[in-house]
Amino acid sequence: METNPTRDLLQVFEDKENGLEFMKNVSIPLKDSSLPIRANICLPLPTHTRRRVPRIPYEAFHKATFDEANPEHTSKYSAWETPYPVAWTGASYAVVRADERGLGQSPGYLGTMIQGTSECFSDVVEWCAEQPWSTGQGRHGGIYSKRFIEIWGTFQEDDLAANLRDQARDNEANRFRGDDYYRGYTHAGSKFKYLRFIAGRYDLPFYYRDEVEAEKSFLDAFLKDQDTVGWSVPESYYLNADQSLAMTKLPSEPTKLSYKALGRIHQPELISFTTPPFEEETEVTGHIVAHLNFSIAPENPANESDIDPSSTPALAGDLVPLCKGWLRVSTGKVHTKDPKHRPWVPHREYLSTDVLLVRAGEIYGADVELWPTNAVVDQRGWIVFEVSSGDTQGCWIIQHVSDIDR
Repeated sequence: METNPTRDLLQVFEDKENGLEFMKNVSIPLKDSSLPIRANICLPLPTHTRRRVPRIPYEAFHKATFDEANPEHTSKYSAWETPYPVAWTGASYAVVRADERGLGQSPGYLGTMIQGTSECFSDVVEWCAEQPWSTGQGRHGGIYSKRFIEIWGTFQEDDLAANLRDQARDNEANRFRGDDYYRGYTHAGSKFKYLRFIAGRYDLPFYYRDEVEAEKSFLDAFLKDQDTVGWSVPESYYLNADQSLAMTKLPSEPTKLSYKALGRIHQPELISFTTPPFEEETEVTGHIVAHLNFSIAPENPANESDIDPSSTPALAGDLVPLCKGWLRVSTGKVHTKDPKHRPWVPHREYLSTDVLLVRAGEIYGADVELWPTNAVVDQRGWIVFEVSSGDTQGCWIIQHVSDIDR
């Protein structure tokens, strides 16, 4: 297919008022395409005095959103849902805004989730790292909303089909959470991976002063080696015989706590462990794994062959669980040698050859994976960890009620 010749659209402006150099429509070469990716780049000037910038809104695009935005992040350089250049160049960062292939000034075929788009992204990152203004370190950021995939513009259907991939249809074709389509974040090659969620409006919190400071702290740590607000080391809590949940393991003889099997949400069978009231506001963030030792003492041992513990750590407010976890001991074999295995995410294959016959009276150790969570417990608040044989409050209609299998 013939294409129009690619023109050089580069324009460079020096803005002393805002202390930055603005490079518009920089053409970034790609390894596997003759068509470039185009980006706008804002660089800090070598020396400048930070000043309050004039507020020049992009009213023609989205006046209502602009009027609600943090005024410290508004000027003629403001672009919807992207980092505000003046704030970041003032902190000695460069800001690169690149149009995806097929969007804006970047020619080509638009596919938000296809391999070619990922390769373009990789090329842009590597190009930025090699530039004389770069230290070789960078961070990709942005805001996601599921509404984006529904807004394609006013093209005819045949034009859309020829120029882009419909992500809604891709989602239909990749329906399972375990598909590679969705697991890229979990198995990305980076040693450190952090995923931050914001509440309320998906766009405005991106510019709130506290959120910007949190992001700046993250970037300072990983791009400038200035870690002044680091994450604490993961800590362990112990399930003690007195049913306390504590950071110290109480000395005691081996103890057994019992509960009945086949609990139901209207008649739960469980054991609970409770922390003492926290002396200060405490945050719990990340993946949780509970190591539990089980045995069964059935009324009729010949008819019992499995243990199904359900774990619910922490209840807050109106008994809403902070997270949950389930495990069937007979199929809970962990494949520690698999490259996807992590201490905080045990890898299981759920193979028929891995099925364990659970025998009465024998003790089995199990690592129960719980959903990753983020919770802040107020001063004098506490956390409850429940171990149950069935569903507990917070399962809604997603329950285990099969007479045969659950």
